[in-house]
Amino acid sequence: MRNIRLIKTTQVMIFPADDIDFYSINRDSSIKKIQSQFSLQRLQIPGHIPIQVQPQVVFQNGEFKFNNMLYNIEQLVIEERKIMIIILAETEISNAFFQELSILLKSIDNRINIGTYMPLITTYETVCVSSLDLEFGYFLQKIDHNKLHTIIAEKNSHGATVKIIPSSIKFQIRYDDIPAKLKNNKITISDKSLILELREMTDPSDHIFFSASPTDSDTHFKLLELLEEMVRK
Repeated sequence: MRNIRLIKTTQVMIFPADDIDFYSINRDSSIKKIQSQFSLQRLQIPGHIPIQVQPQVVFQNGEFKFNNMLYNIEQLVIEERKIMIIILAETEISNAFFQELSILLKSIDNRINIGTYMPLITTYETVCVSSLDLEFGYFLQKIDHNKLHTIIAEKNSHGATVKIIPSSIKFQIRYDDIPAKLKNNKITISDKSLILELREMTDPSDHIFFSASPTDSDTHFKLLELLEEMVRK
């Protein structure tokens, strides 16, 4: 694995009921503090769109400085029990951003007993564009490409030569035996997908891939390295 061209982390945290002081966060003065600290813009919902069932504050297009590096915050969503962070960085950076954000949210919390701002569960989804040392057809070798080619070629009306190139694989990941603590707090974990595909608009011979994983970025990289190792055997 080499030449990482893009890494994005989506971090979702679910909190105990009433742990987040959502209504203090939703005040104009609090919104301005969050915007100022992270150069965020508040996303305004157009008036003609019905009010959402779940109240939320949505920010976008911000910046987070960590170890003298600036990282783009694509989106920050705060709800009564949930915080979602989408940042163009590895998971380590996303975690650091949340730590700084939680300090700010605690300072905004004006209740006698402020929340812990410690999530019951944190999930990650990461996407990556990188160069991988693998031939994609290895994963799809059981598919009879000749039969597919014949069917497509029969309907070819523009005269170009038809060639089929494998471009995507997808693994469904299911979570069983969910801990009672999560069930008792009405938290469910939906199925996720692990995806690997050739990057659109790139030459397949360059071996540039898009991958998506329901994991932190470190685990994501390890999965890609394992796939490369499997191919080399």
